[in-house]
Amino acid sequence: MKRCTLSLVFPFLAASAFAQLNATINVTDLGTGAPLQNATVMLDGNFQSTDAAGQAIFAGLADNTYEYTVSAACYTSGLGSITIAGTDGDASLALVALTTNNVFFFVGSPLQIMGASVTLYDGADYNYSFVTSDPFGDMVADVPYGEYSYSITIPCYQPVSGTLTVACNNGDGIAAFAEPLPATANNVFFFVGSPMQILGATVNLTDSADYNYSFVTSSPFGDMVADVPFGEYSYTITTPCYEPVSGTVTVECINGDGIAVFTEPVEIDIDLAVTLTGSVLTAAAVGLDYQWVDCDNGNAPIDGANGQGFEPTVNGSYAVTITSGDCSQTSLCTAVTITGFEDGEGQDAVMVFPNPFNDMVTVRNRGGSGTVRVAIFNMAGQVVVEETRSGVELLTIQTAHLPSGSYTLRLTTGGASTTSHLVK
Repeated sequence: MKRCTLSLVFPFLAASAFAQLNATINVTDLGTGAPLQNATVMLDGNFQSTDAAGQAIFAGLADNTYEYTVSAACYTSGLGSITIAGTDGDASLALVALTTNNVFFFVGSPLQIMGASVTLYDGADYNYSFVTSDPFGDMVADVPYGEYSYSITIPCYQPVSGTLTVACNNGDGIAAFAEPLPATANNVFFFVGSPMQILGATVNLTDSADYNYSFVTSSPFGDMVADVPFGEYSYTITTPCYEPVSGTVTVECINGDGIAVFTEPVEIDIDLAVTLTGSVLTAAAVGLDYQWVDCDNGNAPIDGANGQGFEPTVNGSYAVTITSGDCSQTSLCTAVTITGFEDGEGQDAVMVFPNPFNDMVTVRNRGGSGTVRVAIFNMAGQVVVEETRSGVELLTIQTAHLPSGSYTLRLTTGGASTTSHLVK
């Protein structure tokens, strides 16, 4: 009897030792709790993909504790364990969804151009720059999901820009391909004068065909003409009070740097010397344009005073503005004191009428003796009428030939002068 019992127990124990059991791994999204299909589960050297319910079932397992790993596109990988002990086992693992991806740049082909400056930015707080250094492409790691712009600059190539979307992309990286074209233009910088540039110079840049560009210098540190096509050019520079400058320049790549043009215009030297003889001022410069000004009146131009010489009719301080071409320069002021003249002296002894006058003007000199000189000056200080009489009290002077305007009459007698202002 005992022998029979032992024979029945042994087959039972053997069957238990070699039982074929199942392990079920449930994979979900940590954020949503939804099952993940097509996740890859590796357990005991075997691979399974999860089904629509997010399950991977491994059959034929003996009692044991098994380690497993789970990976899925666009998720971080996970690690877990499951124990089989006489019955089927069941385990769950939630994966964390990725929020970044890698971006690969390929600038040029078949091999990437070295030394390109690449900037990737999102318009908010993401901004990353690098210089290409791998002939097979460069990677920007862990770029957050979103919309991005990029710019690529390379010496002697035209700039490239574009946009890209960083998303899961089935777990693959994001690729940006760019084919920069060789540059065909460069910037030309003009520096007119030093150490600071002369402002107000007119610069003209031309080629032998249809390129023609002009500008006026406005920056003390130089002015730039952008995107000038490669080629040979001529330039002219005209600056008030400086000699004209001309030259040629070749526009080419020069390693991506701009083309610099340096010029040193020579200043025009106008002789601004003024001599004073008696009460007559004379500019030393000959054959130019003149305008005498009243220094005591803010350098206001004196109407009609446009000759090389000028004789003021009243005491004051005077200067001359001399113009040569487009250059105008003003002399220092010269004080003029008219000999024997004291404004208003002898007004009771002299009468001038009529005033305003027309065809004639009469001067009454109550002194009535000695030599009397009468001179009428226009506003330019020029003598337009002059008469000298002796021993007369009334002088009638013909003035029909004088144009309408303002005049100054000066009567000189006995070394003293009296002036009167007249209008015709």
